[in-house]
Amino acid sequence: MDKKLVLKPSAKHPINIEPLGKKVTVRVGGQVVAESDNALVVKEASYPAALYIPRSDAKMDLLERTSHGSYCHYKGEAYYYRIPAGGERSTNAIWTYEQPYEAVAPIKGHLAFCGSRRRNQLLSGGYPQDEKGPHRISVRRFHPRRQELKRIS
Repeated sequence: MDKKLVLKPSAKHPINIEPLGKKVTVRVGGQVVAESDNALVVKEASYPAALYIPRSDAKMDLLERTSHGSYCHYKGEAYYYRIPAGGERSTNAIWTYEQPYEAVAPIKGHLAFCGSRRRNQLLSGGYPQDEKGPHRISVRRFHPRRQELKRIS
């Protein structure tokens, strides 16, 4: 059995975990998959920010675990889920670190929503509203540094 390399975040590879501070709703195929006031934003090195939503705020009955897995030297073993309502594009669209390394312990018990497969996911709620009501937000357009969200029709 090979021992896996474990690395700690550093100035060369920072990982920042912060509360989003706003309500977030994830919709896929017209269904609410998750809704939370306790989402975290994980900013890792130069990667796109990822939203981590507590597993307790997700409708786990709408998700199916896949056989896919991956390993991150900074976070540990990742396990993946598909969202049947989102079709093929939602395969492995969600992942989790069930036993994350100590440096990223706050993500334990959370599901990550990020990456190129997130096109089907929509966030809403808790964001600036206008006379037309709450904005529907594409996760892909979420920019946590600026807390800026672009409206989609």
